[in-house]
Amino acid sequence: MRFSYDNTRAICLDSTCIATGEKIKYLLGLLNSKLCLYELFRISPKTGTGDQIISVQALEPLRVPKPDPKQEKEITDIVNQILSITKDENYSENPEKRMKVKRLEEEIDKMVYKLYHLTDDEIELIEKFSEDD
Repeated sequence: MRFSYDNTRAICLDSTCIATGEKIKYLLGLLNSKLCLYELFRISPKTGTGDQIISVQALEPLRVPKPDPKQEKEITDIVNQILSITKDENYSENPEKRMKVKRLEEEIDKMVYKLYHLTDDEIELIEKFSEDD
């Protein structure tokens, strides 16, 4: 499960969820964090075949914290770096770029853990779950 950013005016299927707003890149960083993906996997409804159903009802319990300007800027800046790196059509074939994105995503994870005031034990649980993924 991944959330993505698109500003190309793409047309989507009716089963696609679309979000708009002022803090969309901040939200993108949070939703792709290990914590939010863990929670969505845990609480979102599933189809009869076990696929996740992502909807407003699945996202609402996440209680996304409203960032202060500094927090929003830090996460948005990292999201912009990730978007810049991954828009290269050769990105998936470049291990150095993939590693850079992984490190940037880990930075966001740490920021999100702080936003939600997680304990070391809770962080360990999330990290272990993500390794199994």
